[in-house]
Amino acid sequence: MREMVDAKVTSQFQRAMRYVARCATRRGFSYQAVNEYGMNDTRVSFALTGCGVVSFFSAGMYDSREVRDGLRVLPAYRHQLVPDKLHYYYGHYYASQAMYLAGPDTWDLYYPAVRDEILSSPRRKPDGSWTDDVGSTYATAMACIVLQMPCEYLPIFQK
Repeated sequence: MREMVDAKVTSQFQRAMRYVARCATRRGFSYQAVNEYGMNDTRVSFALTGCGVVSFFSAGMYDSREVRDGLRVLPAYRHQLVPDKLHYYYGHYYASQAMYLAGPDTWDLYYPAVRDEILSSPRRKPDGSWTDDVGSTYATAMACIVLQMPCEYLPIFQK
């Protein structure tokens, strides 16, 4: 019985990764599979590209074309984020994982600027929390996840 369940999970996982791969373009990851929705190519974003790269890393695909392209374009898409606005922390949540897992050369170019930007946010409250369009609990939790990345406090991010 367990073998049947494992085979089914493996099959579903492989199908899911094929879908994520179809969302990859040379310009990053899209919201939907671009070969199914041709006009969707314009919906490539910083957050989706970070998420796509992390998906590939999590699946053990560390040196695919999709990963290389995603890591190449992530820095260029960072300008899409407006500090303390919707998707700012979401984007950095995924991008910080992607950049960290990519290795020290990539991480060292990404993290110091993001760390400083988060710590100097004008929407950081005296009690140590952050706020954004979603709310203080969300913004603070996401900021803490991004800031702790090099400390590897969360087991999922330990190398």
